[in-house]
Amino acid sequence: MKKILCPVDFSDVSYRGVNFANEIVKITGGSLILINLYHITPIEPGTASYLSSDIVTEAEEEARRGLQDIINGLPKGDNVIYDYVVKYGIPEDEIPHFARKENVDMIVMGTEGAEGLKKIFMGSVTATVAEESGCPVLVVPSNVEYHPIKQIVYATDLNGNETEGISFVIELAQLFDAHISFFSIQKKHNYKEEEEFIKYALEKLLLNQSYKKMSFDLNEGDDIEAGINAYAKSKNADILVLATHERSFLKKIFSRSQTKEILYNPELPILAVHKVEEHVSAK
Repeated sequence: MKKILCPVDFSDVSYRGVNFANEIVKITGGSLILINLYHITPIEPGTASYLSSDIVTEAEEEARRGLQDIINGLPKGDNVIYDYVVKYGIPEDEIPHFARKENVDMIVMGTEGAEGLKKIFMGSVTATVAEESGCPVLVVPSNVEYHPIKQIVYATDLNGNETEGISFVIELAQLFDAHISFFSIQKKHNYKEEEEFIKYALEKLLLNQSYKKMSFDLNEGDDIEAGINAYAKSKNADILVLATHERSFLKKIFSRSQTKEILYNPELPILAVHKVEEHVSAK
C-alpha cells in the first residue's frame, strides 16, 4: 500500500478525503498523489467546445497552485512523497485511467453524509471509479474525523472470489494492528438449510490467511441493510468493507429509495474492494 491517489475538487468534502488519506500514508509510507480534473463548459449552450490555450493554461495554473497550497498545509510524514496532477477531462474517465496507469494501491475520496453516500454508489463519479480503477476505493463522509483504525467490519455475500480484496484489508489491518470482523447475513427462509455451506464458504474465504486478529459471524435476517448497520454499530467499526463486482453487492444495499432511513452509520467510511464473480461450491 505504497501509492494513494486522492481526487480533489477544492470542496470541503474533498479536503476531508485528503486529510484522511494523509493520515493513512503517514503510517504506510510511500506517496500521496492529489489529482484535479477540470472541464470547462462553453458559456452558451450549442456553441463550439473549442477552448483557447489561454483559458486552458489559466485553469491548469489555478489548479496547480491550489493543489500545492493543500500539500504545503498538510502535516508531513517522514517517509512520504507528496505530488499532484492536473488533467483536463471527466473525473469518472480520467481517475480510473490514471489509477491503472500509475499502479495506484488505493483511492481515497470524500463525499457528503448518509444521503450523499447513498447517491454516490448509484451512478455518480465514485461508483464508476470504484468499478473501473482496479484498486480499492475508500469513501470518507464529510463529517468524519480521522482516528486510528482499530475495528474493521468486512460484509460479504459469499458470492465471488474475494482473495485480492481480503489480502488488501488484512494488509491495512496489520498496519494499524486492527481487528477484522467478517460478517455475512442470510435470508431467514433458507438460513438453516445453508448454514453448513455458509460455514464452509467462510472458511474458504479465510483459507491461507495467517493474520490472527480476525473473526467471522453469521446472522439471519431479511433486511440486509439493517443487519449490516446493526452489526457495524455493535462492533464500533471504524471502516466498513464491501466487496463489489459490477455494483452487485453495493446495489443490493443502496438501490432502495428509502431516502429518510439511514441505512448505516453516516460517520463510517466505506472501503469498496473488488472481487471476481464466482459461485463457491461445497463439492
